[in-house]
Amino acid sequence: MELNPGHPVTSGLRDQWSKVLACVLWKYRDVLPSDVVITEADIDNIVRAFPDMPTIVAHDTKDGCHLSVVSLEEGRRQMRKETERG
Repeated sequence: MELNPGHPVTSGLRDQWSKVLACVLWKYRDVLPSDVVITEADIDNIVRAFPDMPTIVAHDTKDGCHLSVVSLEEGRRQMRKETERG
């Protein structure tokens, strides 16, 4: 689910998701195994951690695109705050 589908950052992440994931894997290549396996247990764990829905928040700033995983409620709160700031 996209909270702000018309936003340019959301659109860019949607269109370039494989490059974003590749950047994350490459950036952490020294601490991650050669490949990352996502299991059913991983999905269960994130659902337990974020029962309302894990939400990826992206903030594009001068130093790069900041990504974090928050609850749906927190994602909505951050979106409202950003919208109010204009």
